[in-house]
Amino acid sequence: MSRSNGAAHSRVDWYARHEGIVRPLEDLDASSALTVTRVLETRLAALRPLIYDPANGARVSAMLNLLSSGSILSVGGQPVLVDWGMLPAGLIEDEAARVRHFAGILGAHAGDFPAPVASRAEWVRRFSSPQAAHAMAPAAKPEAETGAPRAAAAVPASVPGEPKPHGRCAVLGSLGAGIALALSFIPGVLAFPGDKWITPEHARALEIARSVLERTNQRIAQIDALLLLDCPAFLQRQGQSTALPPRMTAIDPPQPAPGSPAPAGPPQTPQMTGKADRISKGVVLVISGNYTGSGFFIAPDLIVTNQHVVEDRRQAKVASKVVGVVDAQVIATSGDGLDDYALLRVAPQANAAPFKLTTRPELMQNAIAAGFPGLVMGNDDAFASLIRGDASSAARLVPNFTAGIINHLQPHEGAGVTFIVHSADISKGNSGGPLVDMCDRVLGINTFGIPADARDLPVVARYALGSDGIAAFLSSHSVTPPKDDAVCGPPAPAAGGAAPPVQTPRQN
Repeated sequence: MSRSNGAAHSRVDWYARHEGIVRPLEDLDASSALTVTRVLETRLAALRPLIYDPANGARVSAMLNLLSSGSILSVGGQPVLVDWGMLPAGLIEDEAARVRHFAGILGAHAGDFPAPVASRAEWVRRFSSPQAAHAMAPAAKPEAETGAPRAAAAVPASVPGEPKPHGRCAVLGSLGAGIALALSFIPGVLAFPGDKWITPEHARALEIARSVLERTNQRIAQIDALLLLDCPAFLQRQGQSTALPPRMTAIDPPQPAPGSPAPAGPPQTPQMTGKADRISKGVVLVISGNYTGSGFFIAPDLIVTNQHVVEDRRQAKVASKVVGVVDAQVIATSGDGLDDYALLRVAPQANAAPFKLTTRPELMQNAIAAGFPGLVMGNDDAFASLIRGDASSAARLVPNFTAGIINHLQPHEGAGVTFIVHSADISKGNSGGPLVDMCDRVLGINTFGIPADARDLPVVARYALGSDGIAAFLSSHSVTPPKDDAVCGPPAPAAGGAAPPVQTPRQN
């Protein structure tokens, strides 16, 4: 949870260790949805025993309230829940409506999973007695066969009453992390369970989970003491009509010190330097089917990218903050071998800033890679909204920039291209984006990386296909690329100032 710098709204980011396109479960085709649903059912079954835990059952249950059907996502084929612990405004006090709400969202994928609670008092009434626990447990297996406890221990009668309806996003996030860690010890979480939904090691697994959760609760208490902003206030400032289930403790949050400045100003597009702004006007996100990559303008109506970004498709879409989202036609692709180029045509874009090519790469020369790697952009709200179909989000789309130097030059004379090995970080999604010099000229097109070994370790060798290969590809399709092979000198001095000395890269 970030409070930004005081000039923008706070925000909450959720992270998942999965790669791939983010889509709501309800938007998937039937086959893909079934695959994701089966994994979701398995993980919910493993979570179920914690619902009856006297210490943490109320918290776990309350977190399974989801805001809407769109809160169940598929990320690379893995189920991910967002907006958990949240409910539409007005459902907190209406238990019957909450049960119906759950049945239409998570309940549709959870079998006979008990509907979540909204307060500890409600959990005590529904789950703390042996009769309630027995009624809510699966009836298909008798106790002697499953080894399941008949009921969790009763909560003491001195449990506080239902607290006021407000909660803390960061507390929910920390607790969720603890629960995820605890669940990793329970057999069946990481694989489909067998016929018995509770294993003989279940009691020991719960002991471990409770120990982890106890330590997590201690950390939650520390974090809770530091928070100054609760979730309802945050959501109200964001203009969302949502509410949170009540907190499971009666401890009121600390209040801001008198005279504390109030957050001000609407969300803003990240500020950029002149160089970043200029490069942004020439770089685009390429969306081709279910894949994304990068590209760059070499003319107001022509974009270069990698062939493996568009594959054999003839149509694509490109997006950037200066052109919005526009249709693109794939008019040329390279053949096999060391070539990996594609040429896209769009309607002429007056606001785009095409790049020139330079064929003067030198060792130890500074370079910048620009593009839209999924590893980074997956957590960007504008990128995520754009992938979900919100074209207006393109106005907030900013590329990712990484700086490095040219490490090695590898000419391949037979193919007419120079491989440029550089140290600017790139990953999946950077493909097709430019590697530019300090004069905003394209040195090459970022294309691939070679890992340290076959164990899928982080990429340590990053390759761009040099601009000589780009120029040859374009010329073969009757396109004359703009070039600039002048020496890249320092920026002009300010008025009245002396120009810094020119530092020409040297090769040792």
